[in-house]
Amino acid sequence: MNSSEEMARRLKRLFPQGLGGIIFDCDGVLLDSGASNTHFYNLARSYFSLPPMNASQEEFVHMHTARQSLEHIIPACLHGHLRDALNSIDYIRDVVPYIRAEPGIYELLEFLQGRGLKLAVHTNRTTFGNELLETFNLKKYFSPIITALTHAPKPSPEGALAVLSEWGESPGKVMFVGDSLLDAQAAENAGLVFGAFKNCNLKAQIHLTGFEEFLMALRKFPGD
Repeated sequence: MNSSEEMARRLKRLFPQGLGGIIFDCDGVLLDSGASNTHFYNLARSYFSLPPMNASQEEFVHMHTARQSLEHIIPACLHGHLRDALNSIDYIRDVVPYIRAEPGIYELLEFLQGRGLKLAVHTNRTTFGNELLETFNLKKYFSPIITALTHAPKPSPEGALAVLSEWGESPGKVMFVGDSLLDAQAAENAGLVFGAFKNCNLKAQIHLTGFEEFLMALRKFPGD
């Protein structure tokens, strides 16, 4: 049995009543933005003549909101000048060129939309979330788009529960796809099946190595 067939069998066990919708994290899932996040926060640090982030700081900023991240990587005595640091960065010019759409994401979303599945985004971004999705022609696939501007950031279940409420779906028919511990905790807190994307170290009901394999498995998995 190949890996996509095994994944299809697991999906059938996880969703005996069918799969009604999928909630996606943005950074590290829909978009390969690790390099851009690192570049952005290093630009902020360079404004204060600080060296580039260490590995622990890079891991932190990948998961948390912009405010939480900046306050974590910039000494407290400089927090009063964070706005000046941000104003020195042109996000479109300096950061967006480092972002790439995750391979296979458009084919996957077209398939899911064609199957009639509901699709949402739940990100801890506070800025440029909608703009990025629009830039990469992804925004049209998702409703709602939950950010940390409108709901408590992950690991709070507030955003995921808001999606379920808007969709009118039960947790047992919805999957959360993310790549961080905060994603896993948000999914667990909301009672959702969690799919760990390209992170075998996370506790998850299913692990996804890429969207191409996930699409192959979904083609073998019956819709509602």
